Amino acid sequence: MNALECRAMLYAATEAKYGNVQLDGLVGIPADKAEGYFKDAKAAAKKIIDSGKFALYSAKSDKAENFQYLFLDETSANTEQIFTKAFDASDKGNSFDYFNAPQSFKLDYGCVTNPTADFVADFEYVDGSDGALKVKDGSGNPIKYNDPTDLFKDKDPRMLVLFSTPSAHGKEVR
Repeated sequence: MNALECRAMLYAATEAKYGNVQLDGLVGIPADKAEGYFKDAKAAAKKIIDSGKFALYSAKSDKAENFQYLFLDETSANTEQIFTKAFDASDKGNSFDYFNAPQSFKLDYGCVTNPTADFVADFEYVDGSDGALKVKDGSGNPIKYNDPTDLFKDKDPRMLVLFSTPSAHGKEVR
């Protein structure tokens, strides 16, 4: 219940802070209520944290693997999931995942959609610097990489999840 309360208060606070009241107050939340909703969201989140039922996922020693398995691990080891339900393809099906799987999942189809450069740039470098891809050197000349993956060297390890998947032997497959 605290998770739902936190989520509702956060949505209300965001709407109050960034939205507009329209139709003579029928739609929207007045801006002066934003701070109260943010405080309520924080209090509800604190109850979740203090309950000890949930924690950041850290079953793997590698941070990139943690980020990947956060979405794949359906066992009780995944203490980060709150509002989740496992997808059961036996009674629900579609081909979206089949045609939009990352390159590393491709067997015969897939890769219709890949991460955009803007999305990749959202992942900072491990030294904390901005995530913009390094395509020019200090003089403004284009950088020629020997290996295309060198463009992503030293990016936040979670970004690697976009381009790879573990094999049955726990090694990265590209």
